[in-house]
Amino acid sequence: MRPVGTDGPRQRVVIVGAGFGGPGVAANVQRALCGAEPLPFRYWDPGTMETIGRDRAVAMLFGVELAGRLAWLFWLVTHILFLAGFRNRATVFVNWIYHYLSYDLGLRAIVGRKRHDR
Repeated sequence: MRPVGTDGPRQRVVIVGAGFGGPGVAANVQRALCGAEPLPFRYWDPGTMETIGRDRAVAMLFGVELAGRLAWLFWLVTHILFLAGFRNRATVFVNWIYHYLSYDLGLRAIVGRKRHDR
């Protein structure tokens, strides 16, 4: 969605757009403080990825649609590459391999004391 009162194509409301727009907003604030005109925002859509389950995902990357295991592998690689630091990437990668091969899902229970209304 585009902001109210602006012209141009509608943009998806996703964190990627905010990440691309933040540096532009900062530069335009600096330009405004110096009395210069703001630069227009140009959004470039790198694509969308979603995992569906084990070995399954869907992706739309640079206008190309992927599905199944290939999209899942792209999702894994992309998320590993966007982690900061080699140690974090290696740790997450080893954990993912362990859980993938062992089918170890871990405990996914919400536990706690019951609330008693008085």
